[in-house]
Amino acid sequence: LQALHELTDYYDGDEVRVALSKTITFDRNEVKLTLGANWQSARSLDYFYGLRANEAPAQEYRPSSGASTLMRFDWSYQLDEHWSLRFFTSYRRLSSAIADSPLTTSDNVVTAFAGGVYHF
Repeated sequence: LQALHELTDYYDGDEVRVALSKTITFDRNEVKLTLGANWQSARSLDYFYGLRANEAPAQEYRPSSGASTLMRFDWSYQLDEHWSLRFFTSYRRLSSAIADSPLTTSDNVVTAFAGGVYHF
């Protein structure tokens, strides 16, 4: 659980993140499943996804607060003391306050990574 506030007063936004994870380890494998949600205040969403009339006269947009949800799958395999293989993918369902913005083209975000990781 995280409660965040933008301290510089540049946009004075707030955010609350909550997530539950389960890690399963077997041999050199580690699998982690995560479910979570992220609430963002209207000021935070307005800063990132809002549009003013002087920026786009026909598309002015002032979002309200909103909550997005998240599912994530992580897998890693330890090759030796320093190297591991890693794969993760996540699916984020955007709040309607974000998805309705003229700056977005979808109501979800899919992220994936696959590669090797060197641990110092």
